[in-house]
Amino acid sequence: MQNRKVLVVVILIIFLFAITNQLFERTLASQMVIGNQSNSSAVDEETKLGAQDLNNDDEHTLTQEMIANDLHDLSPEEIATYPLNELPPADLIMIFNSLSVDDLEKTLNNISPDNLREILVVKLPQVKVDQILNRLPEYTIREILDRINPS
Repeated sequence: MQNRKVLVVVILIIFLFAITNQLFERTLASQMVIGNQSNSSAVDEETKLGAQDLNNDDEHTLTQEMIANDLHDLSPEEIATYPLNELPPADLIMIFNSLSVDDLEKTLNNISPDNLREILVVKLPQVKVDQILNRLPEYTIREILDRINPS
């Protein structure tokens, strides 16, 4: 009889631990989503989607694809005035990753120097900037770096 009581207590403790663990994970996940909406630290930005974006993932992806298509079709002068610097870091990363090398080169070469600096130095983590730039030819990387770090 004593063993059954101990067994029941152990089972209840395990059950409570499991529930507490699930609640902790949900709370942590929701805090990460809320924190990601306002935080642009060096944490992997590709995982940073706001709560609304998580609910509208297809719409979010469609918007990024539309922007990438716009960048493909825009002239250099139009790219210079395109408000890419107003997009969140996760969107910028996905857009840049979806562009062809030629379109990425055209886009980065024609964003205004101030906006380019804001995107590549302030908004995006260095590891992501390196991944994006490493898709480009060496001379283009040097040109872009010269534009954001004038001598």
